[in-house]
Amino acid sequence: MNKKTLVIVGVTVIGLMIGLWLFFSSPRRQITKMLEAVAELSTSSVLESPEKKLANAKELVSYFTPSIIIEWPGDEVVSAGRWEGTDQIYDRVLGYKKQTIYKIKISDLVIEASRGKPLAQAGFNLVVSQGRAVWAWQARAELTKATGRWQIAKLNFTPVIQK
Repeated sequence: MNKKTLVIVGVTVIGLMIGLWLFFSSPRRQITKMLEAVAELSTSSVLESPEKKLANAKELVSYFTPSIIIEWPGDEVVSAGRWEGTDQIYDRVLGYKKQTIYKIKISDLVIEASRGKPLAQAGFNLVVSQGRAVWAWQARAELTKATGRWQIAKLNFTPVIQK
């Protein structure tokens, strides 16, 4: 291999590595993966053993800041509520996982984040289905990156539909 070919291959490999690093370190990509993980860990499956429910609830709270606030207004189906702190989230999610089977999905995700900034916001639709019953909310999340990874600091829900 001549020197010119070696330089071209070297520059191409370095460029590819930088491109991959930029793609995988994108705040939008990190936040998307984090919110998808939160939805998956929150879901309660028939195949989820009691040990797995405990482990998933414990992992779930790692995606929230210790001072997390989750709020939603009431309507004719769901009364208004507020959860504060990861301990309360852990207890409530684990309680729901023990009581019933349901699936949580997110869609229409819009993220406002800039590379190098520790704050971001995300808007998305959250759909909970339990058998034939479906509930949907528009969600607004405030996120922070204080611990080296994105965490949810505040989460507000507005009901959209109930069937």
